Amino acid sequence: MQKLKSISLLIAVLVGIPACYLTIVGFVAESHLAAQYSPPTGPIKTAPPVTLTAAQIDGMYATPVLVIPAQGPGSVVKINGCVFNAIYGGTAFSAGGSIGLYYGNVSPPVSLSSGTALTTFLTTFSANQIITFGTASGGVQSIVASSIAINAPIYISNATAPFTGGTGASMIVKCTYYVVSGVQ
Repeated sequence: MQKLKSISLLIAVLVGIPACYLTIVGFVAESHLAAQYSPPTGPIKTAPPVTLTAAQIDGMYATPVLVIPAQGPGSVVKINGCVFNAIYGGTAFSAGGSIGLYYGNVSPPVSLSSGTALTTFLTTFSANQIITFGTASGGVQSIVASSIAINAPIYISNATAPFTGGTGASMIVKCTYYVVSGVQ
């Protein structure tokens, strides 16, 4: 057990993650850093569903859409999971790029997860479909500068190119998340 804690602390230091968030074989590493942070122990929060019109999907490359508002000074949003529900409206979208969730509305966007929805999710559909997105498994969500993530809202965007078309289509984004407070 002590070896696991030592290894997890070493990994945390090397990758810059507070050791109190690193879990190995079900045991949370302990360190002097643990007192500085409040892990997400509260209830999972559910963001109100966000419905994107075809025009918003076409424009979200240039104008990302707010999904979760900022949670206050010293806090960071940790996504538990999201469902993107594409509603077919007559034609699929063209062009575009991988869809993701991002901290803030900054350029270039700073992804809050290592996963993004494939471009083909919106460019090849001919019926309603869903794709799940998130880190409910507890994996590393992202490594970003604190100044970008602290008190930052969460936006949906596509970071590489705008979509076009998608006549009559829409997308509903539903997310659950934790708020981690006491972050510096």
